[in-house]
Amino acid sequence: MARSMLPEASCPICAAHANGVLELHLAERRWLPSAIAVASCAACDFAFICPADAENYANYYAETTNDLLSVSNPCETEQRRFDTQAGFLSPLLSEAAPKRVLDIGCGSGGLLHTLQRAFPQHSYHGVDPNAVVGAAPRGVTFSRKLDDSTQPFDLIILSHTLEHVVDLTAFASVLEVLATDGSLYVEVPDASRYADFPRREYLYYFDRLHINHFSMASLEKLLAGWGLALNWSSCHDFPYKDGQLYPARAILASRQAPTVPLLLELKEPLLAALERYRQAERGKAQDWQARLAAFPQILVYGFGDNFFRARAAGGPLSELNILAVIDRRWRDLNESRHAADYSFMGLGQAAEQHSQIPVVVAVSWQAETIAETLSDAGFAQVFIL
Repeated sequence: MARSMLPEASCPICAAHANGVLELHLAERRWLPSAIAVASCAACDFAFICPADAENYANYYAETTNDLLSVSNPCETEQRRFDTQAGFLSPLLSEAAPKRVLDIGCGSGGLLHTLQRAFPQHSYHGVDPNAVVGAAPRGVTFSRKLDDSTQPFDLIILSHTLEHVVDLTAFASVLEVLATDGSLYVEVPDASRYADFPRREYLYYFDRLHINHFSMASLEKLLAGWGLALNWSSCHDFPYKDGQLYPARAILASRQAPTVPLLLELKEPLLAALERYRQAERGKAQDWQARLAAFPQILVYGFGDNFFRARAAGGPLSELNILAVIDRRWRDLNESRHAADYSFMGLGQAAEQHSQIPVVVAVSWQAETIAETLSDAGFAQVFIL
């Protein structure tokens, strides 16, 4: 995204002018922008990415399953996450009187299955563009869109959904199906603590799919605009698929204000927290630049988002001479517009011709397995970025 477009960005919560924080160029992906900017609103203590076209994102999610944690048969670490969420919701769902529960952005229904087993007296419905509509436990149903309902829901769950929503104002319409005395459970990444939970990938927390980056203050302001009061809040740092904890914030809100007002923790402004994260990432990138500077040339494995992040100004690969990129799609990439900037090779060809050149693995998942494959193929030095 060009810098000249940044001043045009307005806050999705209050519509005020937003300031640019950083820009990213990412791999091409159908329906999604390949160049984005992160903008912030000091008044709302909120950050968001732009451009974000609601129709294009809807098309993307209709074709793609993203939340691999929301699965009907979760592994042990994933189940721990759902059990923790069930514990948060236990005060609401332990009552004998049947309730109607709606999970928007439910994935494959991992949380719903957990709740149904723990509290079978209630009925559960999940909505997701990729929902599998078919066999499900008794008391659980799924659909791919929120159909008109004459019966309100007693609990609406937005678990790692709000960060993906392009139009937060329009999305408030989901509250039309919330019972007058119903509750809203929201869980989102905690943007104020990104720096406290570093990930291996450079600037990992900024991407095209997490459009909104919330602090507690921005969550409270958003919900107040929806006519809801914050009733409860807790950190929920759950085991992530990379084996590390992921920072999240869980809240419960309703139309009734709490008897005792909820006291929010006083923390640094979100913009300062994001800058702290960026500085830590810059330091990590400089360490990598110094480590790899001794090599006249390197090979890189993987031509996805992590590659583009690492090549950005100040990134760990930004100052390095890349001889070639190893990628399974090397033939197609050599016919693409990227061939003007990079040479692409298959693993076999690269191992045969350049086994003495260091290889940097720039992929997000299964990097250790890929590094082992590269070592077995004969590469003398392999680094995982």
